[in-house]
Amino acid sequence: MMTANAVSTLESRVQLSPLPPAMSLWTSQASFEDVKNLCSDKPLAGGSICVCKLACSNWQFTLVKPICLQEGYERGTWTRRYDPLGILAYGRSREEVVAAFCEEFACCWEEIALEEDTNLTSDAQELKAKLRSIVKDAKPLE
Repeated sequence: MMTANAVSTLESRVQLSPLPPAMSLWTSQASFEDVKNLCSDKPLAGGSICVCKLACSNWQFTLVKPICLQEGYERGTWTRRYDPLGILAYGRSREEVVAAFCEEFACCWEEIALEEDTNLTSDAQELKAKLRSIVKDAKPLE
C-alpha cells in the first residue's frame, strides 16, 4: 500500500481489488437513479485512487496534497466519486470515468471557484472554499 506522500504519478492505485470482467449492461438510456444506486460506501469491486494532479481538456490542476477518490465497478459501469466536493462521475470504461470525473471537477472550478462570492449561495461559497483549499495551482490549457 502506498501512502499519500509516495504518490508520484498522476494516478496511483491504492487498495484496488480485482475487478470482474466487463458485462455490457450499460445503455445510454440509464437513468440517474440507476447510476446513483451503483454507489455505496462499499463498492462491490473497486477501491481508492489517490491523485495529486488532474489534467482535463481545458485545465491542469495541481493539488495541495493527494486526494483519494472512491472507484467502483458494477454491472458494466465504472463510478468515481469524491464526497467532500459532492462529485460523482460514471462511464462505460475506466478511461471514460477518469475523463468524466476530471471534466466535472473542472466544471466546478470554472462555475464555482472562479465566481464572485456575491453571485454564490452560501452552499456554493462553502464548496468554493473547499475547492480552493485543495487546489494549489490551476492552469487553463489552450
